[in-house]
Amino acid sequence: MNRDPTGVEQMESMVADLRQAGYSIDTIARESGISKNTVWRLANRQAPQPMWNTFCKLRDFHDRVSPRFGDK
Repeated sequence: MNRDPTGVEQMESMVADLRQAGYSIDTIARESGISKNTVWRLANRQAPQPMWNTFCKLRDFHDRVSPRFGDK
């Protein structure tokens, strides 16, 4: 039985997408408005339960740059 990914799993996936597209942890943090520590924890699968506004900020940055993934 398949389950939907959790919010943390979605955030980890977004960070992985951005890292694969060439964005550094510093850039992801600066452009999304979340802390470098939080981005690092998500990149290393060590994030506990981030706040909803953190999810929204990361999703907004991911959605804003995702059409350009092919350009990088």
